[in-house]
Amino acid sequence: MPPTTGRQAWADTLRGLAIGLMVFGHVVGGVATARPGDPAADLLWAAYRYIYAFHMPAFLWVSGVFAPASLRRSGRAAFLLDKLRTLAYPYLLWGLITWGCHAVMRGHTNSPFDPLTPVHILFNPAAGFWFLYVLLLLMGGLAAVGPSAAGRLLFTAAAAGGYGATAWGMTADWPPAAGLAARHALWFAAGLWSARPAAAAARLPPAALLPAAGLGFAAVAALDAPLVDTAARGTAAAAAGTAALFALSAAGAGTAAGRAAGVAGRHSLEIYVASGIPSVLTRLLLVKGTGVTAFPALIVACTAVGVGSPLALVWLARRLGVRRLFRWPPPRP
Repeated sequence: MPPTTGRQAWADTLRGLAIGLMVFGHVVGGVATARPGDPAADLLWAAYRYIYAFHMPAFLWVSGVFAPASLRRSGRAAFLLDKLRTLAYPYLLWGLITWGCHAVMRGHTNSPFDPLTPVHILFNPAAGFWFLYVLLLLMGGLAAVGPSAAGRLLFTAAAAGGYGATAWGMTADWPPAAGLAARHALWFAAGLWSARPAAAAARLPPAALLPAAGLGFAAVAALDAPLVDTAARGTAAAAAGTAALFALSAAGAGTAAGRAAGVAGRHSLEIYVASGIPSVLTRLLLVKGTGVTAFPALIVACTAVGVGSPLALVWLARRLGVRRLFRWPPPRP
């Protein structure tokens, strides 16, 4: 999610579409959880499963696409320091902010309040913003082996081993961070080999890319992938959805809609960490404050607020000169 210099426009668009899907998925899941007996909840859970089949693999893949070039350009030490600034720092800061807000709203949210969350997020990514924790581990692994073909091959072999261990149920007793990294590393590894193919494919005309996107999204629906993406069908759905999202992003990057998605993509980290609180507050306000209970109204309003409010917060932070709200600033030259 953190921005990477030198990337193509399609990457911003892809990140924007993926983060929009993430917010929508969180909203859909939250609304369905809050109304377990409603007949429409089954439809919402189907939409949730569809989105979760591929949107996080797509994020990991696009992160892997640009990581080797970034590592070569920066060097190992600067690369790792940059990931601490842009991944570890927001993970910890926004984990604590979210925990504090959860404490204030306890009893009004779908999940129970855990007073020990500040401790748990240190070793259990699932207790916080897990993607940032896992991506930090993967970036560290790449830095350890290096960006050369041999290093990427070694990383890919380890990722394949993690995939196999997860598929065979061997990671159940692993530390939570190791288990999550093993489950998701294969998508990051795929990205390590995709820079040139993706750049070439992005130059194809929309007439070729859009049908490919449609076929990919249809394949996800046909596979009806489970949430666990290590089974054969789940893996195929994740690959199809990631390819479809890439094709759609490449086809639309130059359009007005694509540029709008690109704005969200350039701030996908901010939306990732800061979307949950305003979305939940919006749902509580609409349901308990105004009596709005219709699924469409709740989903549209909460998704719009979940995407828009972090962007507004970014703008406000810049106006006020607040430099440490989402990342630790780079050292001055």
